[in-house]
Order: sequence, then C-alpha cells, then structure tokens
Amino acid sequence: MSTVKWVLGIDPGRRKTGVAIGQSLTGTARPLGIIQAPLEKIQANHFSDYIEQWRPSMIIVGEPKLADGNAHPMAEDIQQLISMLSAAFDLPVETFDEFLSSHEAKQLKPKQRQIDDLAAVIILESWFQS
Repeated sequence: MSTVKWVLGIDPGRRKTGVAIGQSLTGTARPLGIIQAPLEKIQANHFSDYIEQWRPSMIIVGEPKLADGNAHPMAEDIQQLISMLSAAFDLPVETFDEFLSSHEAKQLKPKQRQIDDLAAVIILESWFQS
C-alpha cells in the first residue's frame, strides 16, 4: 500500500504568494492561503503554520520562465526563497515550471480577485501529473 505524502505548493509573486497543499495518493491539491507580502520580504515564518499543520515531505515552488528561455525577472528572488525554505524547514525544495498557472487560475475563477492560492494548486497538480 502506498504511503500518502503531503506536498506544499507555492506560487511566488511580486506582491503576494499563493500556498496550497497536495497529496500524492490522488494527485490533488487544495488552496491554503495567500501571503500578502512582496516576494523579497517573505520570511520563513510566513510558512511555519502551514508546515506545522500539514507536515509536508517536500515543497514545490513555481518557477516562471520567459517564452524565449531567458531567466524571469523574479528568478533571483525565487532562488533566495528556495534557499530560505530549505534551510528553515530541512525539507527538499524543488521548482516546477509555472507557465501560465495564474492565467489558468483566472480562467477557472474569472470573478475572483485573488487567485494566487489557486495558481499554487495548479502548479502542484501539474507537478503530480508530470
């Protein structure tokens, strides 16, 4: 029998960051919340309650890429976030291409103003399917 593994998903953004939790058995995820802080000001304690409550075995961070293959303007801040998360929680942290996850979230919930946590769900579920 397979053991269920919980995975925390993060959709980093310039002004706010979405958080979701997913589990390996079904490959599904659900939104947890939105951190209302600029990416460069996010600290490990923003994620502490999620880590404590869900005890994930790893963290997946959405990594945007430009269509031409060049590094995204947020790449450096995202790498700093990854280093901080790995050091603070002693968990493996991987990136996953988040290409158009926010756009897809807006398509799913066109009337919803804040879709960052839904974008984190899309990133996690795409990661599970890969």
